[in-house]
Formats: sequence, structure tokens, C-alpha cells
Amino acid sequence: MTRFTAWEPPTFKLVLPDRARWPFTSAHEEGSYRKPPNGWWIMYVLDTVTGQLTAVANDPSHPRGPELGNGGGGYDPARDLWVRDYHWDHAPKLIGFPWAFHNPLPLDRVCRDMELIAPRAEHLLKNLQPVPGTSDWDWTPEAVMAHQRICSVTHTGLTDEDFLQRMETAEHSDPDLHVITVEQLIDLYPELVAAWPPFATMSDTQIDDLATGLCNGRVPPRPPEGLIAKDDNAGWSEWYARADKHAPEGYRCTRYVAGARASLRRLRAERAEALTGFPAAPASPFFAEHPVMIADRISPDLSADDVNQLAAVVVAEVGRDHALTLVGVTDHILRERARLRELVRGELDRVGTQAEDAARVARQLGLRRTHLVSQVAAWQDPADQRDGTLNQAALAQRAHMSRQGLSQLLARLEQGEDTSAIMPAGPAEPSLRG
Repeated sequence: MTRFTAWEPPTFKLVLPDRARWPFTSAHEEGSYRKPPNGWWIMYVLDTVTGQLTAVANDPSHPRGPELGNGGGGYDPARDLWVRDYHWDHAPKLIGFPWAFHNPLPLDRVCRDMELIAPRAEHLLKNLQPVPGTSDWDWTPEAVMAHQRICSVTHTGLTDEDFLQRMETAEHSDPDLHVITVEQLIDLYPELVAAWPPFATMSDTQIDDLATGLCNGRVPPRPPEGLIAKDDNAGWSEWYARADKHAPEGYRCTRYVAGARASLRRLRAERAEALTGFPAAPASPFFAEHPVMIADRISPDLSADDVNQLAAVVVAEVGRDHALTLVGVTDHILRERARLRELVRGELDRVGTQAEDAARVARQLGLRRTHLVSQVAAWQDPADQRDGTLNQAALAQRAHMSRQGLSQLLARLEQGEDTSAIMPAGPAEPSLRG
């Protein structure tokens, strides 16, 4: 069973590069700008686990700059590294801020930029939020704005502290004008909820899928199918105008949704508690504390209906015995069923291999037995005869064959089948494994 530790923001730590190891120092001091084969690249990296802000560049341990920083951003699963792309759906270990200009920077400039970035990076860390029932984190509007401030340093190369402070206090710097939560989105567009699964019974998978869709779109979102007729110009105008509801006069908003996964899980817990009267609790941590309640009731053979029925029974039992409303029970059962099915598949792989090996050995032993029967029969040794003819009963018993099987084999041998082509004669025992 999985035991979750809720994510907590780590202590921020600025780690400036070591001058002796910074690859561009000697180039600047010597006035040499020989371009590396992969081009110059620099990236500032914030580690959401250790809290460290570091800088990496062309060096032996990072010989190739991530292509993520050369375009619109993206995600590198191999490093669990994410670079801005205006979609706040990633909760990576590493958040990257690539230097937008492909030219080397002296260490003094890098350190100055890192010290400028540091308070914004610390603010970003402190404003990330845990995702209820998991060990993951999610964005908040405040964290997104801190991220954008850092990007203004790495994407312009001209920003200083005074400029950043003016940006942070300007009228248009209000996070709500740029990034909103799911709760704020519902406040603007309550019609969306009717097209979603019910919050109280929403599964983890449904939450993840919905969160990804919300965070990868823009505000205003597309209205539910059939809500506004194609020729209803007034309806469409009203729908899109809602996005600017709280904006200064004349200011047009392009907003994004952040923190959807955390918000949806909170809403699920609130609706579940309102529905049952019991406080909501995530299923997996609960079952980690009470494994006997469900472990023996999950098998790899459960059907979809079986899963739903078991989930309903367990939710009712936990409500009765523990005064809790478990959320994510179906997901927990499906994950455990998937784990058990993988064990069955693994056993099938092992048994299949063993069966294949056993069949190979059986074929080789059968060929060897055929050769030995042929050899003994060809001797015409009185010790193997009875009343002057081959004692087939004794030979069959010795070969652990039926008399009928031995007779059929001897008949084939009499027809001239060359057993030496199948199994060489000789005193040495053959290998039983091909």
C-alpha cells in the first residue's frame, strides 16, 4: 500500500557557481569566444525538492543544452525538468529558466542575475501548494507570477531590481489578471460545472484529466456544447467579456488556469463532506493505515462492475465505522488491481519460460531415448531377448514407454529411419539444454 507524505516547501538556498568550474570564465578573461559544438547555453534551475537555485551551462556534466529552452518550453521526463510554456499543468522536480540569448556570460553577470532571481525563486517555492492526498505540489497564481518575474530576467537580459519592483507594484501585476484558480473560473463560468463529472464522486483519473484540460487551455474557455447557438452573437460576446470582469477599464485579459489538480481535489472533499456529513479523507493513506479493510478483497480478476460495487461497499463501511468519507476509493482499487495483474503477467512470463525450457529438454530426452532403443534393438543380444526374439515388454519398461509406443517406434526403425541424423550415436550424454 502507498503511504503519502504531503509536500512541503523546502528551505530556499542560493548556490552560486564555483568560479573554478564555470566554463565561460577563462573565455572572457582571455578574450576568446570559441563557440562549443552545441552552442552556448545557460540555465538557472530551481529544485522543488531541495530548494536550491543553481546554474548549469556547457560543461562535461551537462554537455548538451536542453532543447526545451530554445523554443516555447516543454517538459523533459528524463530529468523531470520543466521550462515555461504558459501551461501550468506540470509539477516537476526541476523548474528551468534558460538564458534566452545564445552567448556566453561571465560569472559575475551570472551571479548578479541569480541574486536578482533569488527572492522571486524563494517566493515561488513558498507559494506552491500541496495536492491533497498526494506527495505532489501544484501552482498558485502567486507562484506563477513569481515564475514570470524570473523569466523577465532570463528572457530580456536587461532587467534590474528597480524594474522588477515596478512590475510587481503596477496595476496590471495583479495575479488575477493573468492566472486564476478553478474556483475563480467556476465563479466566472458556472455553466462549465454541468459538463463535468459530479465533484463528490469524481475519481482521481477524472480529476487529472480535467485538470490537464483546464490548465492547457485559456480563459475564456470554450462553452459546453449547445450552450450558445452559433449565430447568437450577443451570447458569444457576453461569454468572452466575462474574462475581463475584474480588469481595469480598457485592459484585455489573457488568463490561464493554475492549480487545477489541487483545487479539484479540495472541491471533491468539500462536496463529499457536504453530501455525507463526514469529513473527506483520501483513500490510499487511509488504507495504508488500515490495510485489512481492503487488501484481501481486491483480486486481479475483478471486473469493472466488481470494482464499482466494492468501492461503494467500502465507502459505506468506512463512513459507518470511522465517520469519514473516503475519496479516490475506485482509483485505489484500480491501482491495486493493476499491481496484482502485473504480478500475474510476471508469473506467466516465468512459467512460460520454464515450460519452454521443459519442452526443449523433453524433446532432447525423447530423441536420446529413441537412439538408445534403436541401439539396444540392433544388438540382438540374448540378454534382451525372450524365446529368441526381442523382449519388447522388458525393453518398454526399461525405456518407460507403453508397449504400443515401443512397437510403433520399432516399426519405424525397421522401415529404415536413420536415427543417427537426429541424435548422434556414442557413449557421451548429450546436453539437455540447446
